Amino acid sequence: VHPGENDSGNSVAVLGTEEEEVQMMQEASTVPKIEELENALRILREEMANQVVQRYEEEERAKELAKTKTEAEFAQPLAALEAFLKQNGIDPEDSPQKVRETLSKRQLRREREERDIERREARELRKQQRQ
Repeated sequence: VHPGENDSGNSVAVLGTEEEEVQMMQEASTVPKIEELENALRILREEMANQVVQRYEEEERAKELAKTKTEAEFAQPLAALEAFLKQNGIDPEDSPQKVRETLSKRQLRREREERDIERREARELRKQQRQ
C-alpha cells in the first residue's frame, strides 16, 4: 500500500501531521474509555454472579423453611398415630405394609368374634324359646 492509497488501491487523503496528531489523541482518549467499559462490564458480571448466588441462597432458605413448617404441621398428627399404634401393640417403626396386615388381621379376628357372639346369642335365644 502506497501513501494516499487504501488496501484496495483507491486513493485516499494523506493525513498531515496535524491530522495525525488529532487522530492519535482521539485513539489515546478511547483507551481509557475502553478500560472504563471493561471495568464496568467486570463489575456488572460480579453483581450478576452475586445476584445469582443470593437468589440460590434465598431459594434454599425458603425450601428449608417449608420443610420445617411441614414437619411442624405433621408433628402432632404423627405423634398421635404413633401413640395409636403403640396402644394397639404395633411397632411404629414397622413398614406400612406390615401395619396394614396387622390391623387387617385384628379386624378380621374382631369380626369373627362378633359373629361367634351373635351365633351364641342366637343359639341361647332359640334354647330359651324352646323351653
